[in-house]
Amino acid sequence: MRSKSVFHLKFLIAFIAGLAVTVAPTSVAALQTYGGNNVAVSEDETIEDDVYISGGLIELGTDVEGDVNIAGGNITVSNRVSEDLQAAGGNITVNGNVGDDARISGGNIQINSEVNDDLLIAGGNANLVGSDVAGELRVFAGSVQLGGSVS
Repeated sequence: MRSKSVFHLKFLIAFIAGLAVTVAPTSVAALQTYGGNNVAVSEDETIEDDVYISGGLIELGTDVEGDVNIAGGNITVSNRVSEDLQAAGGNITVNGNVGDDARISGGNIQINSEVNDDLLIAGGNANLVGSDVAGELRVFAGSVQLGGSVS
């Protein structure tokens, strides 16, 4: 039992370290960044680029035609992400569909949408009652609720 916990801890540390490298600012022109204690991205238009967000309370309320990379305390993704979603935080809720892979690490994770490829979760509590996963599902969590479909 202890070796499983050590493995999960090492996996979680490696995942967060990889996410930190991914979220780190780069010199790419086609991306948008947001940061601060409270970040609300609720634009009326679709964001046509990759998005990088960090903050305490994050609400992403617009469609994104690219990858979304988020690190924060409380994260809500309400709209569609056309490509990959990577998120690390305390409480994470995904209500918008994800067009490709989703990699999520957090204390409490709630997925209420479709993931059109693989879904990887590492965290304390994972609730996937309203989700549909088109690819592989890998969950490393203390508590898991699965009520959607995995194909």
